[in-house]
Amino acid sequence: MGRPRSLSLEHKLPLLMTVVLLTVLAASLALTYRTLSRSTEDAARLRLTEAIRQVATTAQNAMRQRARILHEAAHDSTIRAALEASDTTRHAAARQVLARLASPLDSGLPVELWNARGQRIVSTATDSVPVELPAAIREELLGLGASRLLVDSARVSSFYPRGQRATFWVIAPVTRDEVVRGYIVQQLLVGGARNASQVLRELTGEQVTLLVRNQHGDLWMIAPGTPSKAPTERDSANGSLTYVRGNDRMMATEAPVGGTPWVFVLEAPIESVQQRPRETVATLALLSIALVALGAGLSWIISRGITRPLASLTVAAEAIAKGEYTRRVEVSGNDEVGRLAASFNEMASQVDASRRALEERIRDARRAREEAEAASQAKSDFLAVMSHELRTPLNAISGYAQLLEMGIHGPVTEAQRDALSRIKRSQTHLLSLINDVLNFAKIDAGQVELEVADVAVDGILAELEALVAPQVQAKKQRLDVQACRADIHVRADPDKLRQILLNLVSNAVKFTPEGGRISIECARVGATATISVRDTGMGIPEERFRSIFEPFVQAGRTLNRTHEGVGLGLAISRDLARAMSGDVTVESVVGQGSVFTVTLPAVPVSSTPVQASAGVERRAAP
Repeated sequence: MGRPRSLSLEHKLPLLMTVVLLTVLAASLALTYRTLSRSTEDAARLRLTEAIRQVATTAQNAMRQRARILHEAAHDSTIRAALEASDTTRHAAARQVLARLASPLDSGLPVELWNARGQRIVSTATDSVPVELPAAIREELLGLGASRLLVDSARVSSFYPRGQRATFWVIAPVTRDEVVRGYIVQQLLVGGARNASQVLRELTGEQVTLLVRNQHGDLWMIAPGTPSKAPTERDSANGSLTYVRGNDRMMATEAPVGGTPWVFVLEAPIESVQQRPRETVATLALLSIALVALGAGLSWIISRGITRPLASLTVAAEAIAKGEYTRRVEVSGNDEVGRLAASFNEMASQVDASRRALEERIRDARRAREEAEAASQAKSDFLAVMSHELRTPLNAISGYAQLLEMGIHGPVTEAQRDALSRIKRSQTHLLSLINDVLNFAKIDAGQVELEVADVAVDGILAELEALVAPQVQAKKQRLDVQACRADIHVRADPDKLRQILLNLVSNAVKFTPEGGRISIECARVGATATISVRDTGMGIPEERFRSIFEPFVQAGRTLNRTHEGVGLGLAISRDLARAMSGDVTVESVVGQGSVFTVTLPAVPVSSTPVQASAGVERRAAP
């Protein structure tokens, strides 16, 4: 299964540039929105803070004005006279003074005169039962003690509900000789401009709502005096105040009214404050989308101009990889891509030329190999034919020599018998040489057939000793065949193994001087068996260890050599051993002799048959 096909560079580049543009613009929009949101909120809070301070200052001035009016009334002699004597006439006069303190907005609300103990002396209430001041308000106005009640000053109470409105009380002490004799107490409605919130909206530019509450937060009102619910949560973290009303988060600023237990609050929904930054960012987003579309179009045009030559290069490279060496790339311009295309065409031409030259060399090499193989085959055929043809006349020479020696054609003198003996020896030597050439030709042509069996090494050595004894005796040498264990068997062709050992012993006899010694020994090494032929001849230099196993090479080869043979014995022996999964190796020291070792696979001892030859006694040939 092939690899999934990916997008080409022609599509990847504009896509990548578009993604980069989108990422940059998204990050810019996010940063812009965050900055605008923060600055808009800070600016809105600043405007709300300034506005609520003005409202609080206005309310504070109004309360001071009301306190001044009560303070002036507290210095009226009629009020003081009503506190000093319980007289109906004086009380009526004091009621008239108190009635002038009432405003049209607060009609129906009482203005009262209390003694120093807080007991009502005079009231402007028209009801038969005057309004009773709530205990909490009375405690708030009088429970602080004279030590905290400043002389010639007024106090203002907290708000408390009165139907659908809210009221509060203002108290001013009546003093004489710096001693509090009583109090003027006035109940007032919480009032103000009904369009106060609208005016503040126009002033701040936000959807604000003006509220007022007691300091301890038990009563909340929407200005000018409509009761309202308190917020469910209040958060003043990070120096900014936030209220939660229902599901809405409200930006809020507060300002206490000096000299009163009141706090004015200005609220604006955070959602409405953040609306403007969102609208601005939305407009910027639309512009950004247009810019991204424009950038994507430009990047597509630019990328096509860059990637189209690269795509042509890719197609040409793939064609060359598939063997189409004639493919070339169109060169346009002298920029980096154009120079790359020109270099590619030059490289493709060189590769094509090199390929053609290589193919020509391969054809030449193939022809040379075929010629060499034909020559080798011709050589093998020639050697086989010539060896066969030469053996026939040689056999005839041997036969006629034997007939002459037997006297069939007449009496034979001693001189003639000696000549016939020389003819017979020469024929035997020549036949041996021809047999070597014929065997080598068969091995080289792969025509040797092996009949591998379990062969007892002890029996092979016994036969070998009898075959080479005449050669050893002729050169007055000593042959020692070491006793071989009867359980050593090898997997080999008996005839080929006998031929290998006969070649090695014959070489040892040939290259060992008269009176020398030749020994044969065998051993078992793991899963193999070794047969070694050791001599005390002239030795072989180490640099010739490999070459002596080559055909037609002898260890002591010279132009006037004294050793007979064509140098095929070792080559034949090694090839036969390797054909039987073995080998022939050599160790030698010049002047001391050589050791040739035949290595063959050994038959496991448990499966070795008991042979009668196990007890054959070995002896040394003189």
